[in-house]
Amino acid sequence: MRPSAASKSVLWQRLFASGSFSRSAMSVGGAAALSQLASIVAMPILARLYDQSAFGHAGALLAYANILAAILLFGLSDAALASDDDEDAVRLTLAGVVVPVLLAPGMIVLTDFFVDTNRFGLGGLPPYASGLATAVVLMLVILSHLQNQLVRVRNFSATAKGYLNLGVTRASMQLAGGAMGFGFAGLFGGELVARALTNLGLVRAWTKSARRPTSASVGSILSTLARYRRFLLFRTPSSILSATAVGLPALLVIGQFGAVDAGHFNMTAMMLVAPVVLIQKAIGDVFIGQFIGLRREKADATTLIVRVGLTLTGIAAIGGLAIWLLAPWAFSTAFGAEWRASGEMAIACVPWFMAMIIVLPLSQVLIVNHRPDLKLGFDFSYIGLLFLADSIATDNHAGSLTYVEYISWGSALAYLLYVPLLIWSFLRPGSVASP
Repeated sequence: MRPSAASKSVLWQRLFASGSFSRSAMSVGGAAALSQLASIVAMPILARLYDQSAFGHAGALLAYANILAAILLFGLSDAALASDDDEDAVRLTLAGVVVPVLLAPGMIVLTDFFVDTNRFGLGGLPPYASGLATAVVLMLVILSHLQNQLVRVRNFSATAKGYLNLGVTRASMQLAGGAMGFGFAGLFGGELVARALTNLGLVRAWTKSARRPTSASVGSILSTLARYRRFLLFRTPSSILSATAVGLPALLVIGQFGAVDAGHFNMTAMMLVAPVVLIQKAIGDVFIGQFIGLRREKADATTLIVRVGLTLTGIAAIGGLAIWLLAPWAFSTAFGAEWRASGEMAIACVPWFMAMIIVLPLSQVLIVNHRPDLKLGFDFSYIGLLFLADSIATDNHAGSLTYVEYISWGSALAYLLYVPLLIWSFLRPGSVASP
């Protein structure tokens, strides 16, 4: 039987008016806002402590670290989030943390090779960069697992505290590194210290609130991995492609135009991603926690998605207009006249920015509906569109600004392709585990 308009209204009031959704969103959103505010307040100083090359190298190495982290997640973080069994979820998380730690020496050797051979724009980095990158990869993997475990138990206060600690610590460490003249190492090392300290706090919160599995032996973990093999098969390549799509623009720009233009692009990306991350964490994390509880009631879940989607569309329109009108002036005023090119790149990135705001907070729906295969299709499309944009821009001998505009439109189109996949996941949900 279809729910009446009155029942839909009751659902909305229960989630929002009574505060279940809104209180959690305000808690996480407030912390995420303060976290991003710390980064934004620090950025005018950081722009004067570090040159464009430092931003370019740090951004390229972080993009590379994110791709490695996606490989080493093996889809297990998403499998733990989607699992209906708390014990399975913990076993998946344990496996997902132990395996990357065992592979750390190989990561160091691989990164050394890429630096020595100038692959992926990593040439010119100091010898210790491979160790820093490997440590950041491990912190990214652990953070992903911890965040999803806390979402499962709806411990949004710990999530909020984690976001706040990450932003404040990162800004503080990077300011200190810049003041001491550490250059690239100050930016990237600040990222490492911030994520390590954040993980420590999230581990404490999780161990207090999570249920322990009755069996965490090697045999039980291997058995669990076998039953969730669909996530290993589909989410591993999907995660790799997704992280590659996110990191690829920075690597393409540094490869095409060098560290200075890449520095301008990375400054643009950091300032535009800050509000996107805020919205994703404030709305997306709380949304997916509520959606998990409603997913078996398709009408209620659809109501939730549509209303959150409309809210996100309004936010994206306002934000895009503000960037279009103010970005060059704002960048040159805040960071110095030499950073005006970053503001011009921000205007080129408006379609990309708006699409991210609308889609990213809703993106976990495919995983919760157990359709990692659809997510894999999206990721292939995204990579294809990025390379198509790169090819067109290169064939037309585009300068760095026009090149970024092509990348922006390619990315925006990719995100719009996510919408029909989301609808299809409702019509044809999958199965979380295999027998």
